[in-house]
Amino acid sequence: SLFISRELIAEFINGLFGLINHLVGVVANVNRLAALFILILGESVIWDVRVTGCRDILTSTETEALFAELGVRPGVRRRAVNADRTAAEAVKSSDKLAWAAVNIRGTTAVIEVREQLDPPKEDEPDGGYDGENLIAACDGLITGTEIIAGKPAVSRGQSVKKGDLLVSGVIDSTRIGVRITRARGEVRAETVREITVTVPYRYERNVPDGREDEEISLIFFSKEIKLFSKSGGAEHDSDTVSERNMPRLPGGKVIPVGIDRVKRVGYSAEEAVRSGAEAERLADFELSRRISDALSGGAYPVRKTVVREVGEDAVTLRCELVAVENIAVPQGFVFLTGGDG
Repeated sequence: SLFISRELIAEFINGLFGLINHLVGVVANVNRLAALFILILGESVIWDVRVTGCRDILTSTETEALFAELGVRPGVRRRAVNADRTAAEAVKSSDKLAWAAVNIRGTTAVIEVREQLDPPKEDEPDGGYDGENLIAACDGLITGTEIIAGKPAVSRGQSVKKGDLLVSGVIDSTRIGVRITRARGEVRAETVREITVTVPYRYERNVPDGREDEEISLIFFSKEIKLFSKSGGAEHDSDTVSERNMPRLPGGKVIPVGIDRVKRVGYSAEEAVRSGAEAERLADFELSRRISDALSGGAYPVRKTVVREVGEDAVTLRCELVAVENIAVPQGFVFLTGGDG
């Protein structure tokens, strides 16, 4: 039989802990590495990218991604960025941008944008729409209107179906003739929603099964250099936890050099049973959440009726929610005159 001495086992364990301590030391020295890179690269590269001007159509993340594809990102040499050409290419490649500018200020690239006030919709014809109507997003009973532009097609107390015309973008006047516009405003209506929530007593829950994967990488601008990797078979059926440590300079500027740690913990599904009281509490919570989502667009509740069914296998809540909300949504149209055939 194979005999392994205690001394050999102790030596192996000491070596293993030495390796772990070395890796921990690498992680702890991120700030020193960052300082070294700053000394080497100095002012010759872009360290940070900032975006201004995003409002309702574009997000800062989308804008950063767009300009990163065009070469404006951390780690790029400042002299490699042609600010005017890059801004022009960005406006040309995005139908959400009306104007853009890139300014290099020290080691920071400042991207300024102006959004298109009325960007084209995906299904809009090549020539664009002539005008827009407002139509009903759902069935409802009209309770009030606030029209900014267009001709009202409904009045208070009138019932409408989904898709019905609420405000027309075609205004026909005997004094000035036909005028085309984009209808704007709100048409409030009393609507009815049916919400059903079912929570079973028996369900599956995820339990950690001992499988773990871990990766530690050095982040250097837009590149990642793997320092350590441990595979424990958690490629599938696992939860992932990511932690990125990026040092900051005095003043809050983030240094694009740091450590990224990704850990995956494997789990197995097992059957569990919740009590009737737990199922009811969970059903009540889920119903409250869904009602809150239904009212999130500025609607306000008028009344609600909830029927509770406690069965052998599950708890079911059936809710009828009556609310007042703006049901007007725009729909573009192409105006055809008699001569257009």
